[in-house]
Amino acid sequence: MILEFSEIHQKMEQIYKDIPEDIQPDCSDLRLKDSKLSSAMLDEIEFNLKVKLPYSFKACILKYDFGDLIFGGIWFGSNQNYAQILIENNHNEKGIWWGSGDRPINYLYIADSDGYVILLNTENEEILAYLRSESWHESTVIAYNFEVFARAAGTLFVQRECSDYEQIKNNVFNTVGYQNNSKFWNEIAE
Repeated sequence: MILEFSEIHQKMEQIYKDIPEDIQPDCSDLRLKDSKLSSAMLDEIEFNLKVKLPYSFKACILKYDFGDLIFGGIWFGSNQNYAQILIENNHNEKGIWWGSGDRPINYLYIADSDGYVILLNTENEEILAYLRSESWHESTVIAYNFEVFARAAGTLFVQRECSDYEQIKNNVFNTVGYQNNSKFWNEIAE
């Protein structure tokens, strides 16, 4: 079982409530906040990238601010507009995650970590990851949709100090559809 976004929000607020006020603005990406995106901004993403965003992905990014969010080792964005981040990271003239030529039409770069680039398959909603040192062709499925991926990452982040963290990790791995040949979740959970 993974935490709901409301539970992750509550736990993040609790963790960071004691940060001194003068430092709090520098820690804005450590809180789960309401989204600043609109439906028109999502239309702009789809138009600019020539892609149809999955409904569940749109629902999440319209509700929560992924343009200013870090869950442990996963960076969605830092003090930026998430729509603009998606366009910049995936536009044929600006993005480079896929190598040369045109961007693979059904994939979007949505987040990253120290070692991984994280992609959304816009056709089937799966979330994939690949090592920065490899090609996107080497990516493996790490979650069956964006909401589960984000909630799993948030759960691991806010539950790190729990005495039953090993059980929490196993629950997360089972919920996301963990593949035993993928190191991604093990590395994020450490």
